[in-house]
Amino acid sequence: ALSACKGAGRGDRALEILQMMSHHGVEPNGHCYDNVIGALEASRSDWALAERVYRQASDAGVYGHWTGGDELDLHHSTLAVARVATRHACTVLAARPDDGGCNRGGLTIITGIGHHTPGGTQNAVIPQEIRAFLSADLAYPPVQANAVREEADADADADAARPGLEYSEVEGNAGRVYVSIDAIRAWAMRV
Repeated sequence: ALSACKGAGRGDRALEILQMMSHHGVEPNGHCYDNVIGALEASRSDWALAERVYRQASDAGVYGHWTGGDELDLHHSTLAVARVATRHACTVLAARPDDGGCNRGGLTIITGIGHHTPGGTQNAVIPQEIRAFLSADLAYPPVQANAVREEADADADADAARPGLEYSEVEGNAGRVYVSIDAIRAWAMRV
């Protein structure tokens, strides 16, 4: 049922089913949460709803992408969950006070390069889509990577209108990108 909600873009119905599961004592697993978050994204629901479901799954131990440190590991994530996890980590880091020490390093996002993707690295979606998501300033609803490229080609001022969350490639590892804490805080000031 949750997969059908995702396919139909029925985020509202997916949330209802998730609540009914909890009410009846049924513990949702990772596939349930993946489908609910995917349905919320497909329905263009409020970002806060998707993030709330992500936090609920993380608190239940379903997701372990990020434990509050300096690395976010998106291996084995759906694209919708990877975007929610990325935005969640940036939101939490931006809200932390600058303690002059351990919170100054930023976030390394591990996207992988597609070794575990059916069809190999040429079919990998997460690496290019997360970079597009960062370039689109973690916009919600998300803009697909091809749309970002087409928009930039069609409008030379696209970068000025939407500055993006500044990131850098991790030297020697194409499966990682780094976002400084200063870039995360600048993003939080814009949104």
